Amino acid sequence: MIARFFIAIGAPLVAFVRYLGEVVLLAADTFRATFTHRLRWRLFLEQIVEIGLLSQLVVIVTGGFTGAVFAAQTYFQFNKIGMGSATGAVVSVAICRELAP
Repeated sequence: MIARFFIAIGAPLVAFVRYLGEVVLLAADTFRATFTHRLRWRLFLEQIVEIGLLSQLVVIVTGGFTGAVFAAQTYFQFNKIGMGSATGAVVSVAICRELAP
């Protein structure tokens, strides 16, 4: 009975310690690579452009659909209490805060 108890507690504990060790090793490798590898500026700038500039379409589409759904839900709830005209202001502030960096 006691052995079963320790086995039941020990297995998740061992799994957690193993996971934690992997995370620490990943962080150490990342930290070491940051300071030991030479930065290739051309590749770095290409990736910055891809991540930032070329992902604008995804951000615009996501923001549009998120705003539409949020506006519909907000209007339905605000309309119940007679504040339907405040929907635009609330949605614009909320979407700007959500999509802001």
